[in-house]
Amino acid sequence: MLFQSLTSVATDAYAEDDWHIMASAFGIASFLLQRGVNTDRNAGRLAGEIVRLFNTGQRDVNKLASLAADRERLVEISD
Repeated sequence: MLFQSLTSVATDAYAEDDWHIMASAFGIASFLLQRGVNTDRNAGRLAGEIVRLFNTGQRDVNKLASLAADRERLVEISD
């Protein structure tokens, strides 16, 4: 799975359903940022942010995507 390959997290660290939630959020966040999921050079950073947010207990796909996209916009401003 593309999303898993962007993270440094072992495949068995999360249940399959959890990976699907995070991958879906990644796709939505990429869309919100108008980025290609396969071509963006910062895709790994976005994926890591989604994992971080997921680990805080956030499970709503749309909320995960929105929060990660907002965070990524802030990082872009500071780059």
